[in-house]
Amino acid sequence: MLQLRQNELLVHNDYNRCIFHYLYEQAMAGKGVRISMTDCYCHTDYSEPIVALKSYILSPFMAEDDVECLVPTVLQARKKPEASG
Repeated sequence: MLQLRQNELLVHNDYNRCIFHYLYEQAMAGKGVRISMTDCYCHTDYSEPIVALKSYILSPFMAEDDVECLVPTVLQARKKPEASG
């Protein structure tokens, strides 16, 4: 059972990394908002790190349009073949 949970976590972590890399490429091309990623949002109860995407609106230069494009951009990234796991 633990092996199955570990495998599922690895798939989940790889999926989040793929989403992050796609979003980063889009942001660098001026087609999206840049977000961050952490390799260890927290640990599972079996001590494995969980990868997570992060979005912090800290810049005083962030416009409302930037905020509104974040969710559609993430949803678009989820549809990419390399992000399907």
